Amino acid sequence: MDEPIQSEIEEIKRDIQRLGTKNAEGKYVVKFGVLCNDEKIVQYYEVFFINIRGALVRTLKAAKKQNIVDFQESWFFKSINDNYDIILK
Repeated sequence: MDEPIQSEIEEIKRDIQRLGTKNAEGKYVVKFGVLCNDEKIVQYYEVFFINIRGALVRTLKAAKKQNIVDFQESWFFKSINDNYDIILK
């Protein structure tokens, strides 16, 4: 994995912990919409990308490949919905 995406993954892990709540299994869970609407995240991604939601999806997909987060893969092929759970493993 390239250095920029690794940095983004580390940042999103901290953001999920900061914005999420622990579920019954003790894992942090946050809604996708909460991530997209957080001012800190918006500022972080707007330095590098015009499409912040797309950049966030790219980072989350890379994190899922590394088994760092979990979410229903199928929602990437439908419309992006703010109510989907992102779970930090």
